[in-house]
Amino acid sequence: MRRTSSLLAHNPNDSGAPLALNYLIGNALDSVDDPEALAAVVPPDLHDEAGVDRLLSGRGTGDARTWKLIRERLAFATVMEFGLRSRMGQTI
Repeated sequence: MRRTSSLLAHNPNDSGAPLALNYLIGNALDSVDDPEALAAVVPPDLHDEAGVDRLLSGRGTGDARTWKLIRERLAFATVMEFGLRSRMGQTI
């Protein structure tokens, strides 16, 4: 199971050009093709939401509200991962 950060980090575009945050998130969600992997991408604090729970259990495909919630929360996690939580490599 991949963590969100590794999924985002290993999702480069072919040109090497900068990629907008919304495309990075969309690509990450598109690359997840099974419920177990989706559960790893969707932030754990959303797993108890009714629409998200239904999506992750395979009982539904998720309505617009559910996907908007997932995208917004994943955007926040992405900003944190590549922003405040990012680390500079050690210097000699």
